[in-house]
Amino acid sequence: FPEFAAAHSNLASVLQQQGKLNEALMHYKEAIRQVSVILQCGIPTSFVDVCNVVLLILEELLCQPLHFAV
Repeated sequence: FPEFAAAHSNLASVLQQQGKLNEALMHYKEAIRQVSVILQCGIPTSFVDVCNVVLLILEELLCQPLHFAV
């Protein structure tokens, strides 16, 4: 479910801000894994929800806001 990926991404962001980079990376990886599972299993979810999670992860990793237009 997209909210699990978003939760891992949010936790990773907090850990990154605290300087706990190894822990943050572990949660970013899990968020990406969750998104992958959602896409591979065909779990009914909004494509926009999945894209938003991916954008959150990328924004944190790149330290700049990204915009997604549907």
